[in-house]
Amino acid sequence: MAWGDPLFDGKAVQKMAEAAKAEKTDKPSGTQVAMAEPATTVRSVLSTRSAASLEVSEADAYLTYSKIPPLPETRDEVEELAKILGADNKNDLYLGANATRASVLKSSTSGQLHKKQVVVFATHGLLAGDLPNLSQPALAMAATANPADSPLLTLEDVLSLKLNADWVVLSACNTAGADGRAEEAMSGLARGFFFAGSRSLLVTHWSVESESAMQLTTNAFASYKKDTTMRRSEALRQSMLAVMKSPAFGHPAFWAPYALVGEGGR
Repeated sequence: MAWGDPLFDGKAVQKMAEAAKAEKTDKPSGTQVAMAEPATTVRSVLSTRSAASLEVSEADAYLTYSKIPPLPETRDEVEELAKILGADNKNDLYLGANATRASVLKSSTSGQLHKKQVVVFATHGLLAGDLPNLSQPALAMAATANPADSPLLTLEDVLSLKLNADWVVLSACNTAGADGRAEEAMSGLARGFFFAGSRSLLVTHWSVESESAMQLTTNAFASYKKDTTMRRSEALRQSMLAVMKSPAFGHPAFWAPYALVGEGGR
């Protein structure tokens, strides 16, 4: 089960819904969906950190969130992972406007999430302070047409999930980063997934470049799928070796941020 390529602009979501409704009823509509901003190649929103100490209203915070750069490469990533793992795209993938916080929580309460051996989140990872009024780590999920609905899957939300997964992949930035306290080696968000029932996590220590991120995760799962007796750490090692062979991604900045925490298995 995977969530990827969230749509961060709630107003664009609303326009899409209105356009779809108009098309369904065969009525003319002058509504045009707003074009997304150019995609970033780095899964990071550090440009918003400068506003963290400001006193902002909820509306201001919403506008800031709507300007988070999109990550279209994550759609390719989760679709390729679904192909490798033989997942049901219709029921197991939540993409674009459907990749919401509410869909994650619903899959947990329904018991669907508990049945999945692999769970993937391919989006922006946030630490406390990355967005105005954000006091805990979170994953950036799709916004909704209602600005009052939180688009963030926070640590508190993660702790409420009911998981039984061998692997949880947090294909985002800083998901293994410390929360700022010297004694912490891994963010509360990552530890929260262990508390929720994950046996192992694939996490990152810093901002990751999107294309190499897609190559690394898909290569790791392709290797593991070929030989399920292989340890997950070995699958990750083989994938790192494959990525670093590329002239474009040979620098450790591209493949070194990834870490496998735990060696889950049944």
